[in-house]
Amino acid sequence: TATPSPTPDPNAATPTPSPTPEPTPRSATIRSVGEIAIQQNLLKSAMVDNTFDFTDMFSEISDVMGDADYTIADVEGTLGDTVSYSGGAKMITPSSLIGTLRDCGVDMLMLANDHALDGGFNEQQATIKNCIAAGMDYVGAAASAEEKNTPVIKNINGINVAFLAYTESLN
Repeated sequence: TATPSPTPDPNAATPTPSPTPEPTPRSATIRSVGEIAIQQNLLKSAMVDNTFDFTDMFSEISDVMGDADYTIADVEGTLGDTVSYSGGAKMITPSSLIGTLRDCGVDMLMLANDHALDGGFNEQQATIKNCIAAGMDYVGAAASAEEKNTPVIKNINGINVAFLAYTESLN
């Protein structure tokens, strides 16, 4: 014989479900600075005491560039270790530009563009090393296959943001 199920007590208190908490709104301002291409005339004007200083070029806009929770900038060309800089058909820019952009509030450099290999593969790899040394995030180039296959995700104000950068053609 089956055991009868207990009869519910009509006077028993029913459990009150916990209220679902309201999500806290989050926001983040992400700024994207378009193509930064240091042409030959800009290279010449950045030369100060046999070094390149790009600070003055960005002094009028640095407050706007950095006035965001996260700022990404596209730099055309390489920022490696060569001493043969070029601002013509090939964009090979002094690595001191990285520090200038960082000081303006840029957090990440987008390295995927048609000038990404203007200085050759070694200059591209030196660009990555210089970004790391300056504490600058980057996307669109990788130092290894593992890095290439690892998504670039940054937590900005509690929001996970993925950054993707591709190029279709190279010079």
